[in-house]
Amino acid sequence: ANSMISHSTKDSVERVKRFKENNEERFSQLCELEMKLIRVANSVLYPTSRTDYTLLGEKMSENQKYLEEIQVSNNTLYGMIHSLKEISLGTKITGAGDGGCIIALVKDENMDKVPELLGKDKECFSAKIDTKGVEWNEL
Repeated sequence: ANSMISHSTKDSVERVKRFKENNEERFSQLCELEMKLIRVANSVLYPTSRTDYTLLGEKMSENQKYLEEIQVSNNTLYGMIHSLKEISLGTKITGAGDGGCIIALVKDENMDKVPELLGKDKECFSAKIDTKGVEWNEL
């Protein structure tokens, strides 16, 4: 979903840089936590058996908390994320933050609720997770 808020990636990067400079120890901790999160998310996205979408959603929401802490979110994005809390498995901002878009992991049966929950001033579109992946065929 698109918040329809314009933003500056440069401003976001500068704010994260200031956060890092003023909170070096916490920033380092967040980087370590993020690396652990990425390892878990990769194991969920590339499983040896069935994909655990609930765990993937939890990791998305965990990542969002880290992004909020380093100050790349805003009240509009927070409101969008909060409005989908009851129907999503996980929701987070995408890109540099400060505006732009969020991504929500929502079950098929809840897809029609998203636009209503976000409001008419937001742009929404859906995409499905491709569980088949790439196929290799020799000619």
